[in-house]
Amino acid sequence: MSVLKQHNYTCRACGFKSRPSKEVPHGWMIPVDLNSPSLVALSSEAGLCLCPFCTSTLTINWSVVPTVRSGKEAPSPGMLILLPHLSQHEINRIALHTLSILSSTSIMESSPIRDMAVKVDSVMSSLQKELTLYIEPYRSEHDADFARALALIPVDLYEKRNEVLSPVRWWPTMSYWQEQGLYWTYSTFNKF
Repeated sequence: MSVLKQHNYTCRACGFKSRPSKEVPHGWMIPVDLNSPSLVALSSEAGLCLCPFCTSTLTINWSVVPTVRSGKEAPSPGMLILLPHLSQHEINRIALHTLSILSSTSIMESSPIRDMAVKVDSVMSSLQKELTLYIEPYRSEHDADFARALALIPVDLYEKRNEVLSPVRWWPTMSYWQEQGLYWTYSTFNKF
């Protein structure tokens, strides 16, 4: 918690600022140490505050793998997309606002802003299929297999890997992050 307080619950990557509450004292922010292979911040001096989306982009072996909740397979936290024109930080800021809107409105409730958020999510999600055209071994909707294969690339080929992956971004699966989105709507965005 000291890392989060020290950084005022502000993501050092994208700039998103959360707010803590009694129920969620961490404000859904994550203390990380970029120098640690596990990203675990063991000291406040080495730690940074990141939002879950910026943390997820650093851990694609986890963030694109389907999860299990209550014994049933659930969606993965996110997916890989092809979008070279925006930085990952810009995409994360768009995602935070899109998630907040979608989490705070009923599926049956229609409004121009909700309709726009649905379209943004749909467009971003559709960019996953573009990866098959750009990266030959990538198979659409098999991000987990692709992430595992990337982890097996020898260190001496990392430079080539970084070159090939430079336009690849991560987009969150909105249903996976609904609890956080609802929290941010009322704790953060409603304040403005």
